[in-house]
Amino acid sequence: MSPSGVPVTKAMKQRVYEVLEVARHGDRVSRTFDILLVVLISLNVTGLVVGTVDSIFETAPRVFELLDTVSVGVFSVEYVLRVWCCTSDPR
Repeated sequence: MSPSGVPVTKAMKQRVYEVLEVARHGDRVSRTFDILLVVLISLNVTGLVVGTVDSIFETAPRVFELLDTVSVGVFSVEYVLRVWCCTSDPR
């Protein structure tokens, strides 16, 4: 139990939900997460477009592979967290 009397797992699930879904005014963690997600999506789109140019792709194929691997990992963790905390939605 947390000091507020809410079980720790429920409080953690609610906080994860707030960070992923509901950006309250002044919630820096949620805002930072949103910005990082937009940056990662932008990097993915840029990497996908630039990666179609063979001369660029051939100079640094490991960079494109690393971007792809990191992106899949981050988006997979985000998806699992969204599924885990979706029951915190009061609707």
